[in-house]
Amino acid sequence: MYVASRYLSWETIVETLRQFDLRWLIPSFALVALSYGVRALRWQAILKPVGTIPLRLLCEAIVLGFFTNIILPINVGEAVRAYLVKRDYGLSMFTLFGSSAVEHVFGLVAFWLVGLVAVLAVPLPPGMTQVRQQVLLSLGIGSVVLVALLWLVVWARRTDIRLGQVGSFLAKHLPAQWPALMSDGWQRFRQGLHFGGTRRDLLVILLCSISLRVLSGLILWSLARGFGISLSLLAYLFVDVIATVAHVAGSHFLGIVGTFEASVAYVLNLFGASKEAGLSIAILIRVVFGTPLVVLGGIFFFKQG
Repeated sequence: MYVASRYLSWETIVETLRQFDLRWLIPSFALVALSYGVRALRWQAILKPVGTIPLRLLCEAIVLGFFTNIILPINVGEAVRAYLVKRDYGLSMFTLFGSSAVEHVFGLVAFWLVGLVAVLAVPLPPGMTQVRQQVLLSLGIGSVVLVALLWLVVWARRTDIRLGQVGSFLAKHLPAQWPALMSDGWQRFRQGLHFGGTRRDLLVILLCSISLRVLSGLILWSLARGFGISLSLLAYLFVDVIATVAHVAGSHFLGIVGTFEASVAYVLNLFGASKEAGLSIAILIRVVFGTPLVVLGGIFFFKQG
């Protein structure tokens, strides 16, 4: 938060937060809840080739996965949600990890598609031409990464791990049962990559991924309306694209905290909002995403035992 607020007065930020129309929290929380349902529907479609899992269980597993990432210092949410499905339906953890990889790839596809539309279509204020060019460059680099990931998924679906040199190395340096276990794990992981039982399921996966990006923009829109800020949905999708790129680059690769909040405040300020309002919106985003996770995550945690 220091990165986002070092040039602002916290007294002014608190005063700005007091001006927020609390009624707009209702659609914001509703959109967040809807996003978990959409995630569950996407995961169900991905898992169709290996089994039909109830949406209720998948939704609980997803919420508990995010909840675990909040309360623990290490990111183990993927393992927690996979374990819950494995426990109730007997699917392999490797298969479920493979389905998670598919989720991330489709998430990147949706981010690229929605981001490209937002960057090219949104009317930008004067002085933001350079920002548009930088985002287009990031999306261009992302397209290369995306193509590489898609190729890896296709390759993994069609390739067996029985490679001579690797097998010989494992046989010499690992206990006798390990090579067979690793080969079996790879085969089960590949099962998770065979996403979508039909073309309809594939369409559901893609539409759910795109819907999640649009929902992020709608959550920004609803919170901004609470401060009396009225921009187009495309503008909020543009803000979401920049904030996501800044968060991934800053937090995950550079270890800088507050890049998401700083980028939301910066871009909204370019669209005419005050920096205090922009930072307040970023703070409220954390609240509307975090509060349901803590409440529902706690309930599901005690329910699952």
